[in-house]
Amino acid sequence: MSEKALSNFEQQHSAQDAVSSNSPNTSCDMQQEKADDKPVDSFLQDFPEGGFRAWATMAGSWGVMFISFGMTQAYGVFQDYYTLVLLPNHTTSQIAWIGSLQICLLYACGVFTGVWFDKGYFNHMLIPGSVVYLVSFFMLSLCKPGQYYQFLLSQGLGMGLGMGLMAVPSISIISHYFHKRRALASGIVFSGTSLAGVIWPIAFNRFFNGKIGFAWGVRIGAFISLGLLVFANLIMRPRLSLSEHRARQPKGNLKIVMTDYCWGICLLGTFVVLLGLSFPFVYLQLFATLHGVPDHISQYSLAILFASGTVFGRMLPGQLADRFGVLNVILPYTLTGGALIFAMFGASSTGGLVAFAIVYGPCGGAFNSLFAASLGSYANNVSEFGLRLGLSGVVFGIGYLVGSPITGALLSPPQYDWTASIIFSGVTVLVGCAIILVSRQMLVRKKGTQHV
Repeated sequence: MSEKALSNFEQQHSAQDAVSSNSPNTSCDMQQEKADDKPVDSFLQDFPEGGFRAWATMAGSWGVMFISFGMTQAYGVFQDYYTLVLLPNHTTSQIAWIGSLQICLLYACGVFTGVWFDKGYFNHMLIPGSVVYLVSFFMLSLCKPGQYYQFLLSQGLGMGLGMGLMAVPSISIISHYFHKRRALASGIVFSGTSLAGVIWPIAFNRFFNGKIGFAWGVRIGAFISLGLLVFANLIMRPRLSLSEHRARQPKGNLKIVMTDYCWGICLLGTFVVLLGLSFPFVYLQLFATLHGVPDHISQYSLAILFASGTVFGRMLPGQLADRFGVLNVILPYTLTGGALIFAMFGASSTGGLVAFAIVYGPCGGAFNSLFAASLGSYANNVSEFGLRLGLSGVVFGIGYLVGSPITGALLSPPQYDWTASIIFSGVTVLVGCAIILVSRQMLVRKKGTQHV
């Protein structure tokens, strides 16, 4: 959800200020905005925009994205393997809680880690987060078949908490070194997420279903993560000291943010969308396996899904959003995704499954990559962005937390009737889009422009 958010917001900020100056505000609010803008202007004057330290920090951030956001994209492989091999006596809904808890903590921890980063506590989160993540990852390889709680604690709670401590600080530190070139830097950093979405699913499928097996397959993934995190901890350094952070970081107004009903409606719509949007990402491989799709195709289904989402769901939507407005791009992409979920009824063949993965990937990818950037449309000034980003992380986390278990429960194993899950997922995405559309219309009237 955080991809290119800061850079997109800053590109929009100057134009929005010119429009919002015509909207009704109290003199107190206008004075507060001016006060907030002043330290930001001075803060933006001395960016290195490159150099060894900047690019080295960016490289470390790339590694953290590869093993955090990137790792969550491989959970569909675990869901399939747990359901059929390691936890056959547990329902798909129970198993889905493992992955949903992991991604919930990844997003929801941003409420705290964003604040702590703003205060200058970067290494204080990166080092403990790395330790918790790695210990939990290695412990996952020791989990015994049928012992559900062991998988939930190690992969869901432990790895999720470690990811949550590392992810937001590793994204935010790019803002220390880049301003004009931040879009480029952010794009490079988040290519780690995109590449991981292709590599991890293929690797774990090969490990789990080949001679290596689950235990050593997990250990290999943990050793790769160990190398990347050692490199990241050695090379990443914040540019500002603790005292500089406290002196120069503007603070958002919580009361103004919490009473922004237009934004609140958008968050409600986002929550409803997330109840169904992740369904194919979690269950597509299991869907393919149970419908008799050959292993050499089903085990690549997630890689195909994320590979198509990388180009057409991350890069292209970002370019379109700069030109037409973020919400104006999110809505058609997400509406298309909601409609495509119903196409799973006809995607039980090999050709149908591959076609669905290729077409659906960009829709889910666009929503996740552009939503944080859409906060720039609602924020009154740059000082509110971190606060809104943290609060929206809670919504994302809760949406992911409950969405997959609900759709898993609707599958009704061992019969695995996919009808109810597909209908629920498609309908919730479409209803959520309708709610976001209401918020968009309110924002258009508030801003006086269709470019939102």
